[in-house]
Amino acid sequence: MPSRLTASTLFVTFLFSHIISAAPPMSKRIDHVDEYHGTQVADPYRWLEDDVRESDEVAAWVEAENAYTNAYLERIPERSRINSRLTELWDFEKFGTPFKAGGRIYVYKNDGLQNQYVLTVQDSLDDEPRVLLDPNTWSDDGTVSLGGTSFSDDGRYVAYAVQEAGSDWAVWKFMEIESGKLLDDELTWIKFNSPDWTADGQGVFYARFPEPEEGPNSRTSTRIRRYSIPPRHASVGRRARVPSARSSGVGLRLRRDGGWPLPRDHGPRRHRRPVSHLRQGPRRTIRHACLADQQLRP
Repeated sequence: MPSRLTASTLFVTFLFSHIISAAPPMSKRIDHVDEYHGTQVADPYRWLEDDVRESDEVAAWVEAENAYTNAYLERIPERSRINSRLTELWDFEKFGTPFKAGGRIYVYKNDGLQNQYVLTVQDSLDDEPRVLLDPNTWSDDGTVSLGGTSFSDDGRYVAYAVQEAGSDWAVWKFMEIESGKLLDDELTWIKFNSPDWTADGQGVFYARFPEPEEGPNSRTSTRIRRYSIPPRHASVGRRARVPSARSSGVGLRLRRDGGWPLPRDHGPRRHRRPVSHLRQGPRRTIRHACLADQQLRP
């Protein structure tokens, strides 16, 4: 045991001997204070919460931090050999579990070293799979991912989420599966839930946050609305507004018999006020939406 400890200590000492003598980049501090329930809390690094893709100052900070870190890592002799070995181990064809939706078969596939898995589709087990969605073509650096899918029961359409740089926010787009044609409209300001198709495949129900006027959008109300295919309006009928709650999120699923939506509330229990029902008219359009007063029970 002493010999192992000694070897480990020497190895750690060796690694840290490569630490760069230069001081790390300094992070600017600003005079920013938030008040929570009467208590003032300083947040001198609030400026670092700005989007790195939009803030030149944050982008410069990230570049400086990466340069300092990489200068240290690149001086570790074993790094190149470890990278080569890991690349070799990861370089094999990978498949997800096949699943059926709308009468077709879907599989997630990775050739070996692709940043993102590719979604393939085939009409039957005897057909050759074809690429339906390839997130690797959505960006040069592989940081734009496929965040989720929702297929219409008739197999005609797929709604899919596009997420950038690991963000929780998703932009949902629509595609005609047979032709691969993208539809014009998209759904924005959605996170932690996915649209669900009506039984007739003519639209989806979805929950979204209102577009923020300024700053991060995390403490606002959520609205449940219907989107029609082809798009006629942003929403059909009335919206169901969910009471505001800090960091709350609302999603929903339609009953498979085409009946009323079943809401899901991810917020604190004291804020959970489910949509009790969405009455449908003879043409299956939304006529009215109301909120139940009672709390959800566990």
